[in-house]
Amino acid sequence: MSMRLLRLADYQDSASAHAAVAVDILDYSQSHDGSGGKPAVKSDDQATPLVVSSGILGCMKEYLPLPLSLEPFSITGSVDISETFYLPSYAFESHKILFTVRKGQDALRVLLAKSNSKIAIYQESNKKLVG
Repeated sequence: MSMRLLRLADYQDSASAHAAVAVDILDYSQSHDGSGGKPAVKSDDQATPLVVSSGILGCMKEYLPLPLSLEPFSITGSVDISETFYLPSYAFESHKILFTVRKGQDALRVLLAKSNSKIAIYQESNKKLVG
């Protein structure tokens, strides 16, 4: 199992919002033998939680994160994504999405909502600005 701790806080909150949390991982393998024994501590560690505001948490619940590649969506020759994605932007944020143009693909449309961002489309081979 993989998990990520989350702490709800505003960005005006102190540095204590980013403080690590003590996490104990318990080993139940010996406690299920009917003897009623307690689980042993397999390991203990400090985990830094992801600190988000209530607005960002709402985005995480409602939308998907931006993909790193459009390749899986373009297998059939056309890109048709009906999902809505989000990219939280705290200050400067850079996100790169890979996309290989195939036969029949002559346009790419990007729609932005509530954005203060700039989008640039570069050709990977020579970093030439496409749009």
